[in-house]
Amino acid sequence: MMIDGFTVCIYQNADVCEESNGVAFRGNNFPIMTSFSRAIDFEGPMQVVHQTLRLQPCQQITGVLQDSVDGDYIPEAPLQTVVSQEFLGSDDEYGGAITEVERLLSIPTAAPNDDIGDEEYEDHLMGNDIEDGDYEEEDANDYEREDPYQYEEVDVGHVGAPYDGDITGISTWTEDEDLRSGLVFADKDGVQDALKLFSLKRHVDYRVTGSAEKFIECKCVHHAKGCKWRVRASYRVDLQLWMISIYDGPHSCASTVIAKDHPKLDSDMIAGLVAGLVTEKADIPISLVVETLKKARGFTVSYKKAWRGKQKGIARVYNSWVPLYNKLSGWMVAVQQAMPRTVVSFQTVDMLGDNSVVQFKRLLWAFKPCIDAWWQLKPMLQVEGTFLYDKYKHSLLIAMGQDGNKNIVPVAFALVEGETESAWSWFLWRLREHVAKDREVCLISDRGIGLLAALDNPETGWQPPLGHNMLCIRHVASNLNSKFRNRVIRALLMKAGHEYTERGCQRRLDRIRLLNKDAADWIDKIPRQKWARAYDEGRRYGHMTTNLTECMNRVLKGVRCLPVTTLVQATLYKVEEFFNDRRQQVQAQINAGHVLCEDLRDTIFTSLEQARICRVSLRNEDLGEFEVEEPYNQQERRPGRRCRVYLRQRFCDCGEFQQLHHPCIHVLAACADVTHEFGLYVDPVYKLETMLVAYSQPFHPVGGEEYWPHVSGRPVMPNPQALRPLGRPRSTRIRNEMD
Repeated sequence: MMIDGFTVCIYQNADVCEESNGVAFRGNNFPIMTSFSRAIDFEGPMQVVHQTLRLQPCQQITGVLQDSVDGDYIPEAPLQTVVSQEFLGSDDEYGGAITEVERLLSIPTAAPNDDIGDEEYEDHLMGNDIEDGDYEEEDANDYEREDPYQYEEVDVGHVGAPYDGDITGISTWTEDEDLRSGLVFADKDGVQDALKLFSLKRHVDYRVTGSAEKFIECKCVHHAKGCKWRVRASYRVDLQLWMISIYDGPHSCASTVIAKDHPKLDSDMIAGLVAGLVTEKADIPISLVVETLKKARGFTVSYKKAWRGKQKGIARVYNSWVPLYNKLSGWMVAVQQAMPRTVVSFQTVDMLGDNSVVQFKRLLWAFKPCIDAWWQLKPMLQVEGTFLYDKYKHSLLIAMGQDGNKNIVPVAFALVEGETESAWSWFLWRLREHVAKDREVCLISDRGIGLLAALDNPETGWQPPLGHNMLCIRHVASNLNSKFRNRVIRALLMKAGHEYTERGCQRRLDRIRLLNKDAADWIDKIPRQKWARAYDEGRRYGHMTTNLTECMNRVLKGVRCLPVTTLVQATLYKVEEFFNDRRQQVQAQINAGHVLCEDLRDTIFTSLEQARICRVSLRNEDLGEFEVEEPYNQQERRPGRRCRVYLRQRFCDCGEFQQLHHPCIHVLAACADVTHEFGLYVDPVYKLETMLVAYSQPFHPVGGEEYWPHVSGRPVMPNPQALRPLGRPRSTRIRNEMD
């Protein structure tokens, strides 16, 4: 019926109103629909209709379906909602309801708005600014459609009926399905991930032609060539979800080439795929990332893309680097409570321009079990520094020891601003104060300028008689080769450094002097006791390089890209794992009846085969003096060595006895000749009982963050000047033959 410019239609026994325009009040057996051309407020009409139809309190008006007629614009209209409703009352009551609706709808009509297009108006209402990018121009016919709402998606909080389907028909998407209108997603990232997965599985590609806070539109890359594939999705306020409202598909283009990689398999998607792997093991190699992606998606990505994806995955797992600096002190206090006498030295400075926080500078930590174990190891330490890969630039300093079975034992760590003289002096001073104390130690290092300057400083505590500084022979030989570019001279220097006797070392140096006098003069400027084993009085225990620290660097390589607190925690769990494994191995060997460690047992077994054919003469059993002659050397075609052995002085002419601190073949031959126990001349560090004491030191659990003690004081922040530039860190190291 027509009432004052409004049409009110009543349909009985109809579940769905067939009219496309109007206002509908739904009941259990009919809808009431009005067609109007005026701006209205629907809150009042729905209340009056509820009263006029004499509905029960539990019965409500379903909602309102509305649209403009004759091109009129109706602003600020309510939205379509779908709820199970019921109308009660007799048929003769409907006339009164319609009359009341007529009265309520008799309000002025708003002026039409012909200046704003459908999608432009949508973006205007939602506050979206369409990005101006290098997108292809859309055909003018793309938006010429019979139904103005077929493709239009509108922010449903502002205008009505943007989606022509029933909201109850919406659904979520799975990877094996095609995209379609009506699919909903939790957020914009979910829409983008679906588009990427859809393209990956079908070997097609698209590009984003419009994107803002509440909508995104994409087209096939071949859209200009005839493929009409297009997707548009926006945020629905009533659902609080993102919905695909436009889907022109499927793709009509076909790829003639099967590519190994795909542009939509980007680092963000890779980050989502590897986040779980990074959580379990942060040091996963890039090759494993590439293999995982190939199995999951069927594409082989480049090393660079996989690396970037891994870094983003780490960032997702660990969120922000900055708060973890402040958590570091709490975790350290928790460790000290769990394992008393754990050494922690935390150094901060005032933050420039902000007195409310302090700036992280340095941190040294040494776990109590490691400190106690070191006193059962060789009296030798190797120190070295390495850079970190995390968001802020730091250097990790490490002091390593070794047991009699050639197992590495981390003793102390430090995070500093760089390998400067000041940082090294601070680390070495703390190392002497809290770890080495009054023990005489041989310290092996490279020839870093800052480190050498710190070692020469008497205040650090590494001067004789307690400290003896030795140099890594590989670094010395590498420096020689870099200066003179002669690999023959480099090889001779390496052999000279490994000689057990002074005569053998001098013979190699004489050959170097014949080849290059300047190179020989360069070597003579370095004291021989610092790089030659024959002159170090047995302090090295045979160690000529800093390989122990290199091994630990390798172990920690995967976690050197993590935030500082996570890195420090990783050192605890790595070391604890070492101790548990070795304690079990040592105990198993003791249970098997062994006394010496496995590595020395193998060495002595090999040496005994040679000792049996040696001839012992001029023996003085009471004084422990022997002369031992090796058999004729068939390989070198020369007579065997004839060496003096002094058991009481622990001396042999070959030098191995005093350098390695365990019997050489000549000592074994002398002991066998007089049925003497050679185990008396084995240093205690090689015995299983000593190793068991070292690895029996307990590690106690620390617990989660919620159980850490509260640390008072100003929050700790990283140095803003140490922030690393974006992108993969570039190596500034000059690589040589050592690498």
